[in-house]
Amino acid sequence: MTDGEGYSLADQFHGEASNWLFTRNAGEPGIEDKLAIWLEADPRHREAFDEAERVWGGLRELKRSEMRPFGIGSERLGRAPFYMRRSTHIAVGVAASIALACFAAIALASNPYIPELITPASAATYKTGLGEIRTFRLTDGPSITLDTDTEVRVGGHRGEQRLFLLKGRIRVDGGVGARQFVVATPQGSVRVDGPVFDAANVDQRLQIAAPAEAIAVTGDVGGMSELKLSLGEGIEFANGRIAASHSNRGWPSGMLALDGARLDDAVAALNRYNRTKLVLAGNNLGRRPISGAFRVSEPGNFAAVIARMYDLRIDRSQRDQIRLSPPI
Repeated sequence: MTDGEGYSLADQFHGEASNWLFTRNAGEPGIEDKLAIWLEADPRHREAFDEAERVWGGLRELKRSEMRPFGIGSERLGRAPFYMRRSTHIAVGVAASIALACFAAIALASNPYIPELITPASAATYKTGLGEIRTFRLTDGPSITLDTDTEVRVGGHRGEQRLFLLKGRIRVDGGVGARQFVVATPQGSVRVDGPVFDAANVDQRLQIAAPAEAIAVTGDVGGMSELKLSLGEGIEFANGRIAASHSNRGWPSGMLALDGARLDDAVAALNRYNRTKLVLAGNNLGRRPISGAFRVSEPGNFAAVIARMYDLRIDRSQRDQIRLSPPI
């Protein structure tokens, strides 16, 4: 296509193609099958999608030295890459959705210049449903594993990842040469320096743990200075206070590891994964200790073990409920 030449495809195909590309790069579950159906529906879909991929590839290759403040003068245009020198209606028509997403993220960073482009997958929202545990790999290296019923927004620039943990729990694996991560929740935010860590936002508590090796944590909650967490250690922030917390290192494998934990805490943990809820009937039952490893997807097996251990009755008369109570 030469300079000044119009589109051979309808504008709607370009907009749809940009949306499909952004969604695919964000790692939405099942997107490949849906995209394949859309591409096969019309040959023009494939052409529009291919062009969107080419433009997105060009945008990602832009260097800081090639970027200028908004309001760039026409005298700079001759030095810009070819895809920036093309006719305005061509550039906007092909990459409107993608470019707007990138520049919106930059504007939020309150920087009048363009420091770097945020890739779609690193500016995405990830979710899991009840009972799901899923791992997503970001385009720039790190991976995040989401526990059941979790929602996290991922963004970043200048070599720093920002994780807005709306609910649930995540494990972050930064890989070799991991950068710093900022974890933000309604309870506050912390900066974590370490290759692998867990972060949770459960019951209005922000929890950070070191499941693999030592990490350093600093933040604006509880007036804390830098804290060093050794392997297996965890801390939580609630109501402006900092306290030690239990760290279940095996949760990404779907296992609940307990070592003298309270029974009511164990029940609450399993209930987060299942539609069938465990119920403890009895004033002092929840205080009893429990140790062992249990598969989180099997509340019935957990109930059977607890019933044998403490001589309890199991009542399944109500739908989606397993009730444990002392013998009459």
